[in-house]
Amino acid sequence: VKDIPEQVALFQAISAMQPTVLVAVDAVQVLSEQAGQVATIVAPGGLTPTLDGTLTGSLAPGFDVNKGYLVMPVIRNFADPRAIDTNTITVILGNRALRNTHAVQIASFAANNGFKGVFIDYREVSLELRDSYSALITELGGLLRQQGLSLGVVVPAAVNNNGTWDTGGYDWQALGTAANYVQIDMAL
Repeated sequence: VKDIPEQVALFQAISAMQPTVLVAVDAVQVLSEQAGQVATIVAPGGLTPTLDGTLTGSLAPGFDVNKGYLVMPVIRNFADPRAIDTNTITVILGNRALRNTHAVQIASFAANNGFKGVFIDYREVSLELRDSYSALITELGGLLRQQGLSLGVVVPAAVNNNGTWDTGGYDWQALGTAANYVQIDMAL
């Protein structure tokens, strides 16, 4: 659309069988039994990418891959949102071979540990790396789909600049095409 309306309403003609309830659990938290009972997706945090495209860290405890929810760990470029690691993401996205290695590492991690997929929460992706980030997510989405797994992506809210919506380093259309879930973080 060329003109963004002031208000938008979305309706579903047929109600979903069950709403999606995502419960994110930071590495320093433990999933409570009550949260696990209402969750359809549990996203334990604690993993970050490394400069060689692998993953480091340990996941938040308390989840069970055999419960009634999907377990999709969230991989972030920060352990603390006040200290975002843009350097590692810049290095990975700036090198096609390393980007491929990273996608393969993430897909293997998810498949080999019994998870139903992963969420990617890479913050402060620069506009210059927009296409490379979309390529990473597209490749990762394909690898996960081949294994019957899902991909979620966390993006910051768009900014309205004089009537034009700016999504910065995040191509919402490309990311939405590649991922099963897109979470817009209004607090970012």
